[in-house]
Amino acid sequence: AYTESMEKVRKTLIETVSKIAKEKGVTLVVVKQQVIWHDNAIDLTSTVLRHLDTNLPQVPIKIIESEQDK
Repeated sequence: AYTESMEKVRKTLIETVSKIAKEKGVTLVVVKQQVIWHDNAIDLTSTVLRHLDTNLPQVPIKIIESEQDK
């Protein structure tokens, strides 16, 4: 259940980042933790998070009862 939910988040994140990067003419996007220094003018984080909040306001996680829990 967790894996499926996180896959949905990952897929939406990649689609969102790709769309925003193309709109802004960005040709490379890196994970913030891998950057030593950057100019805040090129940081897409807040824009991406706003789009994610709009396009994926919640992610349901289906918990399946196991035989041991019965």
